[in-house]
Amino acid sequence: MKRFVASAILILLAGCVVAQKKMSAPSFIQNIHIEADGQLSDWPTSALQEIDPTNPIWSYAIGHDHENLYVVVSISNPELQLEAAVHGISVMINADGKKKDGMQLLFPVPDAETIRALTEERELSSTYVRDELLKRTRGFGVKAFPRIVNGLLSLNNNYGIRAIVKMNEQDQLIYESVIPLKHLETKNNPVAIQVGIQNRWTHMQKVMARQSSAQNPYANRRMPTSRVPKSPYSGKTEIWVVDQLPIR
Repeated sequence: MKRFVASAILILLAGCVVAQKKMSAPSFIQNIHIEADGQLSDWPTSALQEIDPTNPIWSYAIGHDHENLYVVVSISNPELQLEAAVHGISVMINADGKKKDGMQLLFPVPDAETIRALTEERELSSTYVRDELLKRTRGFGVKAFPRIVNGLLSLNNNYGIRAIVKMNEQDQLIYESVIPLKHLETKNNPVAIQVGIQNRWTHMQKVMARQSSAQNPYANRRMPTSRVPKSPYSGKTEIWVVDQLPIR
């Protein structure tokens, strides 16, 4: 009898753990309006979620109203801040709710020549390079939006896409973006959105995967682990969230 009771308790506890995991699944913040100004005051208290609470180097939140999608990212790690300044922060939107490539907004997008000149100057501090790159962003990188041409989109565009990235008084890099829902043409729910800090390691992994696929298109696309560059960051540099958006 005691063994039966103990087993029942364990099953009940396991069920509670599973329920907690489901309840803690990331979701969009509904009915929120944000101004892309690099300030966190528009976001509800505790809205930003740490990617790794045991190693809080960056956090994020995704919200929307009936007109726009809003994304915020806060990066506290100096090395990851520099990676974001060089490679950009990506918002990937899959309208079919699948964790696969879709519409993408990349920002900031600094000039390639500026990156080369600054990163080759050894006497410059990483903080100076980061700040200069943030100042010299050229626009938004856009891809796969139904009615927007792929490529570089002006900071002052007529599509209503806005974004800003700046350092705050706590020396955190703050990113905010606004994407009108009408450009997503979401006809189904849910949708999947990936927020990712682009960096040299994920870039190298993608390049190596493309090269491997080109050399042998019938080979397994997964690279041997010995050849894949290992990121120095203990936590993930990207997160997928699957939730509902207003259908436009």
